[in-house]
Amino acid sequence: MATTFYARLCRKKETTDGEIFLRALLINASPKKDGNTARLLGLVAEAFLQRGIGTEILCLGEQQYAFCRGCRSCYQTAECVQRDDVQEILKRMSEADVIAIASP
Repeated sequence: MATTFYARLCRKKETTDGEIFLRALLINASPKKDGNTARLLGLVAEAFLQRGIGTEILCLGEQQYAFCRGCRSCYQTAECVQRDDVQEILKRMSEADVIAIASP
């Protein structure tokens, strides 16, 4: 039953040998890298790996990001003028088939 759920939820990607490969991004929204939220995501990652789903855990507490300045430059360019980790986080999210966000 779980496999059917994942197949419906995710876009299927076939490798050159016809194998189906999915990627999951697990986001730890806790400021603690090794707290209970991280433990929970570790269990989710193990379950995904057992089903052949590649996983990556990203801890937001280790990322550098700033609050919006309200300059509205993004209205013209569709990009933020601040150079922080948000663009990389968004890139990883766009490449993932599954995104799970856990917070305390």
